[in-house]
Amino acid sequence: TLDNLIQTDAAINPGNSGGPLLNSAGQVIGVNVATTEGAQNIGFAIPIESVKPIIDEFVNTGAVTRAYMGIRYRVITKDVAILNEVPQGAYIQEIVAGSPAEKSGIKVGDIITKIADSIRSKKPGQNVSVEIWSEGNSTRTINVTLEQAPGG
Repeated sequence: TLDNLIQTDAAINPGNSGGPLLNSAGQVIGVNVATTEGAQNIGFAIPIESVKPIIDEFVNTGAVTRAYMGIRYRVITKDVAILNEVPQGAYIQEIVAGSPAEKSGIKVGDIITKIADSIRSKKPGQNVSVEIWSEGNSTRTINVTLEQAPGG
């Protein structure tokens, strides 16, 4: 999922994502990442302020760390929540074996109704507070200690 993007009319074709998005002064303001199917010349770029910390980390350490919780989920919209008499949130479809989510006791079928911080803003080893709704209408808050995402 991509969020906080810059929309641009610069043509982004297959193979040229990752290039710079420049302003009229020639300054890099973003990194081109996506285009929309069926729309002409509508592209999206990650703002350079979001990219700089990643670049700095890579230059300083030779690697990029990414925290992860280890879940696969489907968003439950308001309409679906009302229809099924469950809260809105992230319905847990799968738990990665050995992941922080599994270690913290999150189960398939749970619904994450609130999360304190964006996982993208966290580093491996940091905690995130997660509010979980489970079958039987019980809600609990747990702290999940995030780990380094596999493969990067």
